Amino acid sequence: MFLKHKRFFAVLSLLSMVLQPMAAAAHPAQYSYFKIIPGLVVTDSAVAPPDPVATAQLSLSTTALSYGSVRVGVSAAQTVVVTNTGSATMSVSDIRVEDATNFNSSSTCGPSLAQAASCVITVSFTPSTTGPLESRLHLMTSATGNSSFVSLMGDGLQGLALFSLNSLTFLAQDVFTTSTAQNVTVTNNGTAPLVISGVSVDFGVSDFNQSNNCLAPIAIGMSCAIAVAMTPSVAGSLAGRVLVANDGSGGAGIITLGGTGMPGRLAMPASLEVGTSTIGTAVQQTLTVSNGGAGSLAMTVPNEAAITTNPTEFSFVSTTCTAVVAASSTCAVVVQFTPTATGIRAGVITVNGIAVVLTGTGTQGVISLAPSSAALTFEARQAGTTSPVKQFTVQNLGTGKLTFNNVSITTGAANYSSTTNCTSLNPAQSCTISVAFSPTTAGPLQGVLTFQHDGQGATTATLSGTGQAPSVSLPSPAVTATQTNTSSQFTAILTNTGIDTIAVTPPSAGSVTGARFSFISTTCGASLAAGATCNTLMQFTPSDTVAQTGTLAIATGAGVVTANLSATGVDASVQLAITANTSNYSLKTAAGNPTVAKDYVVTIAPGVIVTGAPAFTTVGMPVGSKLTIINNGAIIGTGGEGGSVYTIVYYVNQLGYGGGNAIETTLITFINNTGYIFGGGGGGGSYKGGDSSSGFNGGKGGGGGAGAGAGGWGYSGNGVPGTTGITGVGGLGSGSAGKGGEYGQPGSGSSGGTGGPAGKAVVHNLSVTWLAGNTGTQVKGAQ
Repeated sequence: MFLKHKRFFAVLSLLSMVLQPMAAAAHPAQYSYFKIIPGLVVTDSAVAPPDPVATAQLSLSTTALSYGSVRVGVSAAQTVVVTNTGSATMSVSDIRVEDATNFNSSSTCGPSLAQAASCVITVSFTPSTTGPLESRLHLMTSATGNSSFVSLMGDGLQGLALFSLNSLTFLAQDVFTTSTAQNVTVTNNGTAPLVISGVSVDFGVSDFNQSNNCLAPIAIGMSCAIAVAMTPSVAGSLAGRVLVANDGSGGAGIITLGGTGMPGRLAMPASLEVGTSTIGTAVQQTLTVSNGGAGSLAMTVPNEAAITTNPTEFSFVSTTCTAVVAASSTCAVVVQFTPTATGIRAGVITVNGIAVVLTGTGTQGVISLAPSSAALTFEARQAGTTSPVKQFTVQNLGTGKLTFNNVSITTGAANYSSTTNCTSLNPAQSCTISVAFSPTTAGPLQGVLTFQHDGQGATTATLSGTGQAPSVSLPSPAVTATQTNTSSQFTAILTNTGIDTIAVTPPSAGSVTGARFSFISTTCGASLAAGATCNTLMQFTPSDTVAQTGTLAIATGAGVVTANLSATGVDASVQLAITANTSNYSLKTAAGNPTVAKDYVVTIAPGVIVTGAPAFTTVGMPVGSKLTIINNGAIIGTGGEGGSVYTIVYYVNQLGYGGGNAIETTLITFINNTGYIFGGGGGGGSYKGGDSSSGFNGGKGGGGGAGAGAGGWGYSGNGVPGTTGITGVGGLGSGSAGKGGEYGQPGSGSSGGTGGPAGKAVVHNLSVTWLAGNTGTQVKGAQ
């Protein structure tokens, strides 16, 4: 190691003598490089030249930006890309433009820019004036040279408004009239389109107005027009100004305005006679207003408030005057006078501050009535009739006109009516009012006739009369029972039993109600004399046997009178009746052994009992017949006999006999049951004894119809028969024999002897329809 070190220092010493340094200016880096003298050989490999120093290098995408022509106030932007092409990070210390008024910059560059990185600088050109504009963009960096710049160039353009006139003077003009318009031409003498943002009269707006076509931007060298007119609102000298706001280099334009307004002069009479009128009646007159001046006249349009004195009797009606009255023209104001008292009346109307006295004369009529008692009395009348008319005579005894506003019956309008030719009466004239009496009810009837007029106000007269009750009769006619689907006719008689002829509305089809009643004809006319009669012929056509009702109503002068109608249809079927107790009823026998099918109705009267086994039968009736049973009584099957021991040697035990059926039908049957239908009770079974002396007869079955047999018989005695009737009970067997059954119930058994079965309430082979009474208390026994 020591030897090596010695060799190293020896080489360095030698190098210091033979190496000559190069000029630093040729290498701007911070390092010095040496040139080796030719012929010198360095043999120690441990010595090498130093590495080069890293540096930043600035590169710009362009060194000049040209924006061309740009309108003043409008911005245009371009960009410059900055790149570090060196080997070291580049610092960026400042970016700025020299002319900050017309140019502006922004960038994405930070305080440093890495090797090979880029950023963008955006430069905007917004000219504030016209003509060529130049500037430079400066960049301060750590790159070689430490700064750089970009040239900036552009031209500013702007419109220029040139006015053909800067002032307008108008000839003298009547107040509130409009002059002929004068025009000002605006021409764009600039280097860019001219935008006019507003044209307005900003001074003298009440006297001047403008219109224009300066809407779209005005191209270079082109024009638009502004028209100005004067409408004086006052008399005298007038001044104004039109302001034209634009973006031209000359700024807002001003057009001064001047002119003169000519005045008008109001003329009216000092007084006006409106006229003469009856108290409460209006009369009208016209007040003429004139403008005698050289110019138009402004005025307050008259209205109700123009009547400044006595607005009760004088009033404003209408006017043709407007807010402006042209020179040498007139307008009218219509006023009205409605006197509230007689004599001369006065008022005042004020128009545009000028008072005009209004006068009028009030008059009044005086009414006279005949008869002077102011009362009319009518003879008695039957209600619904009208009396001959009676009249009042009305006369005007005053000096003024008498006008009737209304003549009417104010009390008793239902019984009195009036007609009149009274509308208005001049002094000494007369008219009449006719009144008729038409009583609506009986008894004294009062009324009041009232005259509404402009004389002394309202005048009344009393009316009196007596109404008599009408006497009209319309008894309900007798209508006979009619077979279904056939018709019968009957007559109703209307009689006027009063003392006067009475009005009648002849009856028609609509006068009759009830589905089975119809109108045929009538002898009744439009009236019916006292004591007279008229007839109305009607018809009854039943479709079934249900009771039918209806009415006949006839309108008369006394009101509507009504007759009640009632009738019943009779069925076309065969009608049979059972009116006494009977047994084993046969419909075939009762109908006389028919051979042709018909409908049959059998009615059993209340309290009647039909018994048997069966009690009621249809056996043998023609096929196709129908049966309706209307049972108001009782149909009861006979009770069965009790069983009995009838052989002594064999001790045979016999069963109870069955009860009889109540109804056995072979027809389609309808039953309307308001009574009772019971099957007979079964007979009781007999008792079986151990020898010939121990057998007992069974008891008889449940109670049958009238004439039921005794209980069963046997060696040891008979049973007790069951009782008959609606509340019958089963018979008792002797000894230990069974008991007879109740209606529709089987008999009870014994030791070896069974009770007989119950009879049925209804036995049928077609159909049975119950119309009523199919309840557990009214029907007993199976069906």
